[in-house]
Amino acid sequence: MSFGPRVFFMGKMIKITKHENKITIEGHAGFAPPGQDIVCAGVSALLCTLALSSDELTCDETSCELSPGSSWFRYESLSEELDLLVRSFFIGVRNIADAYPECVAVSVYESNGTGSERVGTKERKEI
Repeated sequence: MSFGPRVFFMGKMIKITKHENKITIEGHAGFAPPGQDIVCAGVSALLCTLALSSDELTCDETSCELSPGSSWFRYESLSEELDLLVRSFFIGVRNIADAYPECVAVSVYESNGTGSERVGTKERKEI
C-alpha cells in the first residue's frame, strides 16, 4: 500500500519536554491536515493513556490537560508505578520521533539544584 509522497507543513513540529515534575507537549506535527494527522494522534493517545493509567494504577497526585497544540501532565512525585508509566510514555514518543524525526522532538531536563539543565534530545536515555 502506498500513501504517496510525504508532504509536511513547514514550520510544524511537536515538542515534548520532560521537566522535573511535568511533561509538556507543544505544537503540531504537520504530517497531515488537522483531523487526519496520525503523528499528532499517536502522541495524543500516549498522553491520554499515561493520564488514565496514572489515575487507575497509582495513588500519585497527577493532573493533565489535553488541548490542541498545548498539553501537559503534572505530578508531585514519582512512585515506582508512575515512574514506570512515564518511562513507558517516553519509549512510545521516542519511537514516534524516530519514525517521524521531522515532526517530533523529545527533550529531557533534570534539576541541577539551581534550575533545570538539558540532558537529552530524542536520544534513548534513562529517564
